[in-house]
Amino acid sequence: MSKYDLDQIGDMMTQLVEMAGKNHNKLDQMDERQSRMDDRLSEMGERQSKMDERLSKMDDRLSTIEEDMSIMTNDLSATKDNI
Repeated sequence: MSKYDLDQIGDMMTQLVEMAGKNHNKLDQMDERQSRMDDRLSEMGERQSKMDERLSKMDDRLSTIEEDMSIMTNDLSATKDNI
């Protein structure tokens, strides 16, 4: 091999190392973005759970109100019948 061939091989190796370094940096950036997205999804999941709890409580209250209204309607009907 000539000195020229060795210089070319050395240049190619340098380019390969530089490309590998750039790819590694890009992968690190992608990992950071993915981590931030995971954090956001986790926060959204927590908010969704809280909303589900609130909706469940509201649904329970609505059921109670409906039951109370049914009882009052029956009481009113019984009162009308007695009059």
